[in-house]
Amino acid sequence: MSLTTLTKVTSSNIEAIGHDPVAKTLVVEFKNGSRYSYQNVEQALFEAIRDADSVGATFNKMVKAHPAAFPFTKEN
Repeated sequence: MSLTTLTKVTSSNIEAIGHDPVAKTLVVEFKNGSRYSYQNVEQALFEAIRDADSVGATFNKMVKAHPAAFPFTKEN
């Protein structure tokens, strides 16, 4: 399980997100309790997702839609 600190966000599907800038890992905890880690996520991309008007839509468009660029693993 990730040691990344998660920050709650306002989203209908995402509960919280966190980022490890050294490992370039984005951690996403969904409202259903599942948690995933996405690789190759730069700090600027994390900040764009975190600060977006729609966190979920931005995450889906910029990360989730590109699994080859951002491989992921389920943590729980």
